[in-house]
Amino acid sequence: LVLPVWFYILNFKNLLDIGGLFLDGLGLRVLWDNRDGPAHLDVGERGILAAWCAVRWIRVLYLLRGYRAFGTRLLPILYACRDTAAFLVVVIFSLSAAVHAYYVLGLRSEPGHFYASFLPMFRLSILGDFDLFELEGTDPTLVQQAGGEFAPNDPDPTEYYAYVHTLFFLTAGGITVGLMNLLVGVLSTNYDRYESTSDALFTQSRCALVASYAAN
Repeated sequence: LVLPVWFYILNFKNLLDIGGLFLDGLGLRVLWDNRDGPAHLDVGERGILAAWCAVRWIRVLYLLRGYRAFGTRLLPILYACRDTAAFLVVVIFSLSAAVHAYYVLGLRSEPGHFYASFLPMFRLSILGDFDLFELEGTDPTLVQQAGGEFAPNDPDPTEYYAYVHTLFFLTAGGITVGLMNLLVGVLSTNYDRYESTSDALFTQSRCALVASYAAN
């Protein structure tokens, strides 16, 4: 009897349902405690409500898979994202390598050493957004000109200049250009594959949805 219970609890979909019910309970509790108005909500309560609202929107989106007008287009997207999980593991490990290398250089420490290393590498790797001065741990300064106007003045290179630029070129070339473009191709291929069987996926999903409601 114990093993079937654990198999039920550790099922991924059931874990999502349990987490959703827990979040529903927290959200309803916050609403009840502040039923007179939102004026006295603290930061933690606002964070709970923000997460609850976001999850509810995603739940509604997922329920649309049971309607033909949406399901035949929505399901190929969901299945394509699911089959990209293995590729995302490669991206995560590559990003971790860049973050760890930048962390060891120790160029920034605010608001925390890890986050100060993670954020610029994430921006560079995934978003293609970067500032070489920021990566080097320096910032331009404003210098007053003869006419009274202020103009930006670039800082001098630091002793970490070569290390930072080497890490920049490797990360930009390997992750930003290489892996991100490959990710677009992988998603496109997966979507085309599942889009050709969208009717079968929709029928299967609708049957599963009906069976889950019938079981309850």
